[in-house]
Amino acid sequence: MGKKRNVIMAGLFVLFLIFFSVRLYSISDKELSEPKPVYTPRYSVVFSPHARADTFLVDGEYGRVWQLVENEELGLIFKELYVENNLYSKPYREEYDRIHKIKHRIR
Repeated sequence: MGKKRNVIMAGLFVLFLIFFSVRLYSISDKELSEPKPVYTPRYSVVFSPHARADTFLVDGEYGRVWQLVENEELGLIFKELYVENNLYSKPYREEYDRIHKIKHRIR
């Protein structure tokens, strides 16, 4: 009876190992097939390694760009840059409105 019990226990242990390894394999396949979301910050400050004057603030959602400039009245400020073909960029919208003679636009 003891030998038969050991064979049954060993068989159950092998079945458990097979089930557990198949379960782990299927979980890893599912995780690999689904892309994980990547964190992208809304705003990023980007520095140039060559010049301190090349400091930019970038809007990761809408593609707007500001450059750090010195203003006589206010000191250091971010001034929005013209970004061609980006309607979210205020300088581009103003130029676009002027060219296409749009007087008022909801912004």
